Amino acid sequence: MTRIAFHPATVPLRILSPANDTVEAGRYKATTLSAVDADLAAANIAEAITIFGFLGTFVGGALAEDVLGEAGTTLTGTDSGGFRLLQDLAEATALTIATTDLNFDASSMAVGVGYIGGEGVGEMKLQLVMGGVQVAESAEIDGRDNWIVVATRALSGVQTCLVRIHNYGTINQIRLMGFLSGDLVAGGVAAGSIKI
Repeated sequence: MTRIAFHPATVPLRILSPANDTVEAGRYKATTLSAVDADLAAANIAEAITIFGFLGTFVGGALAEDVLGEAGTTLTGTDSGGFRLLQDLAEATALTIATTDLNFDASSMAVGVGYIGGEGVGEMKLQLVMGGVQVAESAEIDGRDNWIVVATRALSGVQTCLVRIHNYGTINQIRLMGFLSGDLVAGGVAAGSIKI
């Protein structure tokens, strides 16, 4: 049996890279993984998770540039058969269901959601407004159902996000569900930002 010996000088010297997880065959100078990539630290690893000997201490939470807020409707009216009758809407007018003010970091990509559960009669639509601009509108609210509008918009600073019902016709009655004990909120708005 013939044995082939390799002299260390003939085996290529390799360097670990923080850019990928490839470890090529070869020889390496003694080091630590945290010296190769300073991001390998307990504060960057989820709590109770161990990676290469580092026990994580990070407790999840919002990213520094993320914000989140929501608001349910505070409108009042007369309870009727599991609904609350809202004020009638005049033609070409809108009724704000819920509003929330949020402070967005510079050039945040904001995400907004508006929703209602109710019953509509007439030519009404649900609208989402973010930073003073209407960004989404539902199909016509006709009959009893749930309606949701979703949109994104780049926003900075303190901005108002709201959901409203707009009446396009002359018949103008809208009733919202969810005001009886144990029911869900009849309508509301939620907004936040995504890290980009």
